[in-house]
Amino acid sequence: MRRHLLLLASFSVACGGGSYNQGKDAWPGDTGDTNEADTDTDTDTDTDTDTDTDTDTDTDTDTDTDTDTDTDTDTDWDGDCGNIYDPIDLSGWEKSYTIAENGISGSMTMSSLGTGWDPSGNEVYMVMEDSTLTNGNTSTMIHNIACDFQGVGGLHSTSWTANGTATGEFIPTPTPFSMEGTHSPAFRYLPDESEVNGVGSWSYSYDMGLYESQNGFDLGAATVSGTFVELGTVQVSLNGQSVDGYRLTNTYTFDYPGFDITGGFGDPTGAFIRDGYVDQVWIPGVGLFSEEHVSTYDDGTELNISKQLDSYTGLTPIQ
Repeated sequence: MRRHLLLLASFSVACGGGSYNQGKDAWPGDTGDTNEADTDTDTDTDTDTDTDTDTDTDTDTDTDTDTDTDTDTDTDWDGDCGNIYDPIDLSGWEKSYTIAENGISGSMTMSSLGTGWDPSGNEVYMVMEDSTLTNGNTSTMIHNIACDFQGVGGLHSTSWTANGTATGEFIPTPTPFSMEGTHSPAFRYLPDESEVNGVGSWSYSYDMGLYESQNGFDLGAATVSGTFVELGTVQVSLNGQSVDGYRLTNTYTFDYPGFDITGGFGDPTGAFIRDGYVDQVWIPGVGLFSEEHVSTYDDGTELNISKQLDSYTGLTPIQ
């Protein structure tokens, strides 16, 4: 049972990881009001050197050397949220990634589902991830993302759902699973656009409620805590061009106390602790470019996941 739970957690609870749900990880064990976060970097250097040498002898030598050097670096963003580092508020886009979990390769497609409501009644943007590994494991996750949630700037993951099939040490054939997760409070995975490369770091702690909807099991809640650290701007190659990326790391602990299947007559089942480190690069206008996620369970088991952007449609890099 413990291994089974660890397996489901690995596939559907992309905890402590990197993007939406602590990792935008469809494979790792787990990232209100939607207000406009418009960041205006308008730089006006309007220089008016109006020189009037008006001499009243009916000879007008009025010289107007009005020079307007207005430089407007305002980024035109069609989305409502205004955070160019993850295009959750745009529609019609799709991204494809090469992924791997503990050396098993696969692919993932990410796309927008528009707006909706999370289980707590918050208006959110919905992002879907479809993943397949070569061992037959599949997962479809829907992440619910809030913009500038409850007065805090940035992008916040409030909840998620996951459905798919999984195999493991004691599960030799693909077995269906269906899970739901909620974050209390919502988990901020990106700062406000105006704070990028200026906030330095931020810490977090939240409870992740877990529900196994296939059989109707309330699995209780895990505590997730950690710290994000900005590592500045890096150069990456996108479609053969060198572009700027925002590098962000996340060091976390995922502590799950287990759940009671005995009605109070035995110890909790499936408890574990996982420590991890996530290294990501985000490209303005495109979103997640790459992710390396390494983690270790308290029994020594490792979970290592990687994601690398291959292609995208409906998006334009902003530099």
